[in-house]
Amino acid sequence: MGVLIARLLGSLTLAAALRVEASDQAADDVPATTRLDVEVPPAEPRPPEDPFPRRAWGLGATLVGVGASTTTRLFSDPGVFPNFLAVNTPTLELRAFLRRGDARETSSIDVSIPVINSLIFSVTGRGFGIGADVYYSYEFGRGVTRLIIGPGLGFAVSVADDRALGAARVVGQAGLSLVPRGAKFSFQLLGRPYFAVVPGTYTGEAAAEHAPYSGGVLFVLGLVVYRLRSEQARARELKRARARPGAAR
Repeated sequence: MGVLIARLLGSLTLAAALRVEASDQAADDVPATTRLDVEVPPAEPRPPEDPFPRRAWGLGATLVGVGASTTTRLFSDPGVFPNFLAVNTPTLELRAFLRRGDARETSSIDVSIPVINSLIFSVTGRGFGIGADVYYSYEFGRGVTRLIIGPGLGFAVSVADDRALGAARVVGQAGLSLVPRGAKFSFQLLGRPYFAVVPGTYTGEAAAEHAPYSGGVLFVLGLVVYRLRSEQARARELKRARARPGAAR
């Protein structure tokens, strides 16, 4: 009986040893780690944020201004007092920046409309008048302080004393634009010379009130608020610029 028990225990010990050896052999056949060779493209460096984003257009007004004008005046002139003193009435100011591919804006079309002067002309019973000056302006500089220079042309039309008048104006502007970081608005300090001519002449008493020409210069302070261009719009314009024939790749 004892011999039988001894043989049984020996068989169980041998089976357990074989099972452990088989498990070790299977573990050796399995790799310790599994490698996946996946190439991850390097992330493109993000350009630093531009403290002066590109502007699309602007809307504002001239606030105050003074200057000098000829003593003979036209209906298209700003409010003029004796001794050559001219006081600027607030004007509506519009700016539309020209886009040239991926270049920053360097020029703009600026429109100045003397809305208050037109209202004064109408309220005082002198008649109805409207006009506008259009400038092609260049802006120099990329910081807070920038130089603006631009020639322009203008017109004015009035109806008074049952007679319609039209004036042609040669205008210009030069001065400084103060653009804070973020470029959401700017203050403008501008000098605006002008020369106006009315086709045709008056005779008699009307000649003293309606001179055939006038000229002067105004110095104005203006405020313009801007609409910034989105990154998507800039990307689309850059893509179109590169797609043009002969564009640099």
